[in-house]
Amino acid sequence: MNDVTTAEKVLSYGDRAVAQGKRVADAPQKKGAPKAPAPPKAPPAHVTAARSVWQNQLAGVVGGAAVTIEDLSKAPSAAIQRSSFAAWTNSGTEIYVSKSASTDANALFVVLHHEAEHIVDFRKNGNRPPVDYAAMMRFECTAYGASTTMCAGHANPDVKQYEPQMKRLRDLFCQKITAVEAATKDPNERNAAYRTFMLGKDKLLPPHKLIGDLYR
Repeated sequence: MNDVTTAEKVLSYGDRAVAQGKRVADAPQKKGAPKAPAPPKAPPAHVTAARSVWQNQLAGVVGGAAVTIEDLSKAPSAAIQRSSFAAWTNSGTEIYVSKSASTDANALFVVLHHEAEHIVDFRKNGNRPPVDYAAMMRFECTAYGASTTMCAGHANPDVKQYEPQMKRLRDLFCQKITAVEAATKDPNERNAAYRTFMLGKDKLLPPHKLIGDLYR
């Protein structure tokens, strides 16, 4: 049996301490508590205002079925995101609104009443977008007609004041349909005429190649 000197004991202890220290250093360090996820960003004021107007005044127009309202920048189509539209209905469940739609409840009511008509159009059409420009023209003629009637009969003068604007847009679309249908019976020629009209001086649609590009 070998004797172990005090120095050897100290050295042995020191070696063990170093080794233990190394093991501690090599051991995986406990991570701190995970950071709490950032709270969701509040929607823009015009989106919040539009949701309130829809919920309180317009949900019944479409039978109370769920409709989401988001900022225009979130529209699936890049062409629509870049457009100057106050609002755009993308399907039977989606409406996108821009800052130009205002946060004024009466202005938003008029804008969203028009979009509610398009929600109804989509649902009657199996939740499909217009198949061509002729269908889109009919949708706009009908929707602006409904908006004109609504504004004309509304008791609130702050809503009623929009009647001339709605009537002008109704006539713009409806009279063009009458003119094109009188000019040609060929559906392709009619569709081409409507596309030219909607991309023309009034910029009723943003630049795009195919009608489906507006609903991507």
